[in-house]
Amino acid sequence: MEKFITYTFCRENTATQPFCELIVSMIGGFSVNETDHTHFADYLQYTPAGCSYKQLIHYAFGIQNPGHFRPYDYGMLKNVLLYGQFVPPEYPVEKITAPVMLYNGLNDFLANPNDVELLNQKLPNVLEKYTVTVKRISHFDFVFGLHIRDLVYNRVIEKMNAIP
Repeated sequence: MEKFITYTFCRENTATQPFCELIVSMIGGFSVNETDHTHFADYLQYTPAGCSYKQLIHYAFGIQNPGHFRPYDYGMLKNVLLYGQFVPPEYPVEKITAPVMLYNGLNDFLANPNDVELLNQKLPNVLEKYTVTVKRISHFDFVFGLHIRDLVYNRVIEKMNAIP
């Protein structure tokens, strides 16, 4: 059903495509000259992937509480039972030892530069933190931006190939 709705209302040259793009922009950030209008509906068939209501609430909690990376907030009583405290604890990201590369755009509502910098400071093995500043890149442009190959993908592949 989701794919049918996406394809029907977000397809190129439909009256509703601009509305579809507006909804996506309100979630992930506004894109400046990066949207591939021709393939927009095709990309939405797979990205963003479906998720549960609980997952949406957890994401919303993260957006409302920037600077924190925590498990699901069940409310004070259940949090005490599950976590031993009123609010969920911070994830211990400092224990992540795998090499990590962080990428974001200036117009990325879901991975804003401040949160990415906080994560960068906590992770012990960041190989690269790179903010795309050439264009106003949004969150979803990392999947369907017109110039993302040159702006990010080639750089990621180069960095990965350099890892011994």
